[in-house]
Amino acid sequence: MSGRATVIVAAFFSLFILSLAASSAAEIEVDDDWAGADYDNIQEAVDNAAPGDEIKVYDGTYLERVNVTKQVRIWAAGAEAIVDSNKTGTVFSILEDGVVLEGLNIVGARGSSSGGENGIRIVDGIDVQIIDCTLERHEYGIYTGGTSGLTITDCFINKTERAVYLRGSDQITITGLRAPSSSNAGVYLHGATNSYVGPSISYLAI
Repeated sequence: MSGRATVIVAAFFSLFILSLAASSAAEIEVDDDWAGADYDNIQEAVDNAAPGDEIKVYDGTYLERVNVTKQVRIWAAGAEAIVDSNKTGTVFSILEDGVVLEGLNIVGARGSSSGGENGIRIVDGIDVQIIDCTLERHEYGIYTGGTSGLTITDCFINKTERAVYLRGSDQITITGLRAPSSSNAGVYLHGATNSYVGPSISYLAI
C-alpha cells in the first residue's frame, strides 16, 4: 500500500472512531417524581453514566450532595431544577476534567457542621464549565484550591461570603457574573494567573 493510501485509510479510521464515540453518548433523564425517568437522583445518574454522557435534570428538588466523577454534562431541562444539600456540606464536588454544569439551582450548603460549605467545589478537574447556574446560601459559591481552564458564564450567586474563591488557578474566564450580596468579595483570586474577569456585577479582590 502506498504512503498516500495509508494516510487516507488512517484518517478515515480516525473519523470513524470519533463518530462512533459521539453516537454512543447517551442522554440520561433524572426526575424526582416521574417514574418514566432513568433515575430519581443525580448521583445515581452520574454513577451509571459513561464519559461524554448528558444528564438531563427535570424540575424538582433534589436533596443530595453530588460527586461528579465522570466527564459529563449535567443540565437543567427547566428553570426549577433545585439541588439542595440541606446544610450537609458542599453540593457539587467535581473530580473529573471537562465537566459541565448548566442551568441548575444549587442551594443550601451554608450551616453544615462538616465545614464544607461550597455550592460547587472543583477538587480535581480542569476545563470545567459552569453556565447559567444560580447558587445561594453557601460560604463560597464556587471554590477551588487549584484548577485550569475553568469557565464561569452568566451565573447568579447570592447570599454567600464569597461568590467565587479561586486559589492557585490558571486560565480562568468569568463573564456575566451577578453577585449582589456577597459579604466579603464577589470574586476572590488568590494566586490566579492568566485569568480574565469580564463584565460582571460583583466586587473583585486579588
